[in-house]
Amino acid sequence: MKNKIKKCVSLGIVLLFSMFFIVSCDEDPTSSLWDNPDLQKPVGDTPVITSLTPANGAIAEITEIVITGTNFTSDTSNIRVYFNGVPGNIKSTSATSINVISPELEGDSVAVKIYVKGNRLFSNSCYYKVLPPSKELREFNETDKPKALAIDANGYIYVSLTVNDVGVGIKKIDPATGLMTDYVPKGAETFWSGMKFGPNGQLYAAKNNFGIWKVDQGITPPNTPWVITSPNRITDFDFDPNGYIWAGGAQGKIIRIDTGANKKVYDVGIVTLSARVYKSGSTTYLYIAGTKGGLNKIWRYEIDANDDIINETEYFDFSTNFPTAKLNCMEIASNGKIYIGTDGDDPIIIVNTDGTYEYLYTGKINPEAIAFVWGDKLYFSRNGNVAKEITSTIIGLNVLDTPAPYYGIE
Repeated sequence: MKNKIKKCVSLGIVLLFSMFFIVSCDEDPTSSLWDNPDLQKPVGDTPVITSLTPANGAIAEITEIVITGTNFTSDTSNIRVYFNGVPGNIKSTSATSINVISPELEGDSVAVKIYVKGNRLFSNSCYYKVLPPSKELREFNETDKPKALAIDANGYIYVSLTVNDVGVGIKKIDPATGLMTDYVPKGAETFWSGMKFGPNGQLYAAKNNFGIWKVDQGITPPNTPWVITSPNRITDFDFDPNGYIWAGGAQGKIIRIDTGANKKVYDVGIVTLSARVYKSGSTTYLYIAGTKGGLNKIWRYEIDANDDIINETEYFDFSTNFPTAKLNCMEIASNGKIYIGTDGDDPIIIVNTDGTYEYLYTGKINPEAIAFVWGDKLYFSRNGNVAKEITSTIIGLNVLDTPAPYYGIE
């Protein structure tokens, strides 16, 4: 009986301690400057923080955070916002709100406090998540080039890798540690151009050749693909919610493939670079990033009730907006935003659902974005450039969006 009581008391302490970190803001202001009651009493009303937006956290040096509360000031020269004691970059203030960008730091429970000049007390503390814009998952030697990426149902990252431009197979990377292990030995491929996990944990791969392969851990891929698509090469593909594969490549065709390797070919005239399926409400879409008439664009199709693609729409004209850049890859967030990987100086572009676009983290990401995959972070592979002192690596980007589902592993 005593042991049970002790266990209950211990559990209660743990729960209370956990709740402290779930609550974002202390109720009472922190007396940070004058703790001695015999000294001069505080002047002015103590600032109070009631909330921070966005509520799920911010990206350091990037996200503009809105702090709501009372007893602030509209004079930016008379107010400071501290993140773990480091001042932030205040953009605007009023008596009830502050717009601020955090300094360069990271943490799940960064203490945010406000000081108003003339008041000898800091505000209460709020504990807030601040993430760096990016974090390297794995750096490679200068002769190594990471190509296509994939993710499994457990969040492990897979990369097709070459060394001195010779394929060395598919590697598996633990996103928690960066530890890389062998997964699939090299076959006839130089490298895989597209990879996705499908039902039952099966990895599928394309290599800009006449088919799609099923590849298995520890087994050299066969020369003959699982499905032959000749005379149409396949560069990339994706699964839809009904289990169909939608694939495309150099010959301007989109090919629908079912689980029995049966095919239906659609002549769309687009050289496919990247394919992604996205569902909004009851409508499922197929997005194709590619080239037609010498121009890079993104097209969108509806997948109808008969599992056919209809209603082709030119969704985004990449070449017109970025005439000197090359489109390499595409990913889609759960809210419909499209992330485009390029060879530009700012290599990642976000296309919003209203057609507007913006660079992601201007000046903070080195080119080139070769391929994407979205797990706990938005990962991209980058090939090194010795002349520009850029390393070959896989970078994880902290973005506040979440990924659209990969239906092969859903």
